[in-house]
Amino acid sequence: MYAVIESGGKQERVEVGQRVDVELLRARPGENVSFRPVLVVDGDLVLATPDGLADVTVAGRVVGEARGPKIDGFTYKAKTRSRRRYGHRQRYTTVEISSIDSEAHELHTSIESLAGAAADAKAAADAEAEVVAAAELVEVAEVAEEPVAQVETEVAEAEVVEAEVAEAAPIANEDEAVEAESPADEAADES
Repeated sequence: MYAVIESGGKQERVEVGQRVDVELLRARPGENVSFRPVLVVDGDLVLATPDGLADVTVAGRVVGEARGPKIDGFTYKAKTRSRRRYGHRQRYTTVEISSIDSEAHELHTSIESLAGAAADAKAAADAEAEVVAAAELVEVAEVAEEPVAQVETEVAEAEVVEAEVAEAAPIANEDEAVEAESPADEAADES
């Protein structure tokens, strides 16, 4: 999580625990100061609108003062022997960022934790559904095997019956043939 703060007409990117030099403040070492954030980024959450940043505070503690690099200045006017040399060192206040507080951050964190819990619950439900579906498939397979076994038994019995009928059928045809020959033979015998 980081924020962009504004101080002294300049913007600085800060994180918790970072020490940053800002324009000289009227605060003594050890005092707490707060800054106005311009941008707050926390993972996927980005706050940049005034409404979103209304509840955000960036707090820090003054650690001490620092001085910037020396700047040498020189002015010169030709043909008049006018020369002026000067130096400057900017003074800064060193601040250690102690917190970036936001209600939106707390809300985002709670939403992320709820989303994680929901994802875990969904994964558990999906796993349970897969177990139930597998159990149902096993039951269906067992139920499907019973009729197959019954059908196989019935087919085997039908084959046995057909074989018996096939063995008996030629005999019955021979009897019919004998009976058919008998009346003809009788008619032939009568004449």
